[in-house]
Amino acid sequence: MRNISIHQIPFMLISLVMALLFLSCSPENDSPDVDSIPQLPASFSFFDVDVNTPLSRELRKRLGDILGDAAISNQNIMDLSLNLEPDFLESYFPRLDQLNRLLNSPPGERVEHNTTKITYRYAVKKNLPFTYVELLFSKYTRMPLIIRVLFKTDTLNIQTSLEEKYGSPMEIPWKQENGRSLFWKKNDDFLFYCFVPNQFGIPEYRVTIYFTHRIASLLEMEGKIKKQDRNSTVEPGKAIF
Repeated sequence: MRNISIHQIPFMLISLVMALLFLSCSPENDSPDVDSIPQLPASFSFFDVDVNTPLSRELRKRLGDILGDAAISNQNIMDLSLNLEPDFLESYFPRLDQLNRLLNSPPGERVEHNTTKITYRYAVKKNLPFTYVELLFSKYTRMPLIIRVLFKTDTLNIQTSLEEKYGSPMEIPWKQENGRSLFWKKNDDFLFYCFVPNQFGIPEYRVTIYFTHRIASLLEMEGKIKKQDRNSTVEPGKAIF
């Protein structure tokens, strides 16, 4: 075994500290123990990621094996509007519309939330039809909030698979030709399967899952933190020393 000189010890200690800091700041560790997070009734899932599946290194590796390389971003905006007709949520889904307004208040400003977003754009290299996959997790709980999947052709018969697993959907037609939305609701969570016409009028497909209670919990946690920050602010003119 090679002897370690005393001059190398400070460098080794610094390296060890930096490694520990890196691990403690990773998305999977910046949260409380998942055992303390309440479990919710099961609703919808995507590759076995459901309302009670925490973000972890093991999960990222498993999804990477399925979907390919991923990009990760923190502190993300959250828009529940589905990018469909402007008044779609307001007209048909008042609960989601309420959450969306709270997530984007004050209006017109870029409101970022304490989340980790993982996106996959190369699933086609894994022989999957998905052009875009997004999973958004709360950094407070590591639990999923939103799952989005986009694809141009339904070569996997996803609509049929959803109907076999969750039953017959409800349908909302659009004003736009060839556009319509199928949706399922289970334990207050929503799954949308939307036909979205492109510029040539040919429908493309979007599947979106909203874990409603997890989204509401994120808003509640952010509200508590904002209240704590306001209470901890030093009043103007108050003696500091």
